[in-house]
Amino acid sequence: SVDLGSGTLMVESLKPESGNVTLSGSWAILVPSSVSLGEFSPGSRVKITVDAKKFDIQTRKIEAKNVEAK
Repeated sequence: SVDLGSGTLMVESLKPESGNVTLSGSWAILVPSSVSLGEFSPGSRVKITVDAKKFDIQTRKIEAKNVEAK
């Protein structure tokens, strides 16, 4: 889902490109202001570039460097 007010994209089951790990559950992705949330729809796949310093596995919140539709 998309929260335009907070600039957040909610995603399910993250799968890093490297490795065979899947991070299940809901994740809140804070999207940079340069990315238009209007291009994302429920069920679509996205590629997220993550800032490792802004990746909080405890709260399941991530501050992304970039997000793009796949």
